[in-house]
Amino acid sequence: TDKFGKSEIALGGAEHCVSQHTVAYLRAHTGAYLASETPRAMARWSDKGGREQWAIEREKGGVVRSGDAVLLRDYTGNLLHAKGTDVLSEEHDKGPLQRFRFIIERKDGDGKVCAGD
Repeated sequence: TDKFGKSEIALGGAEHCVSQHTVAYLRAHTGAYLASETPRAMARWSDKGGREQWAIEREKGGVVRSGDAVLLRDYTGNLLHAKGTDVLSEEHDKGPLQRFRFIIERKDGDGKVCAGD
């Protein structure tokens, strides 16, 4: 669970699974999508536009599986990270703050992470 509650990955359809550089929309428990509002990232709107797109980066590349650690990059190229209680998207480089990793988990156990998980 993150600051926004459990998030859901919304891709193009049920057959789409997440891999290196997949662009996804992250929906919070409120139904709003996580948006980059530089420097903050917030889930306030139900719109799916450019600011709500996040590129998933996996250090090893390939398909993302439940339990993998990933980085999230916004439409400007900034990486999502936490600083105290704030969730921010303000730096391109993978510095100490941007080494923050998100663990992706499926709703239903192990395996590839696909749309709706």
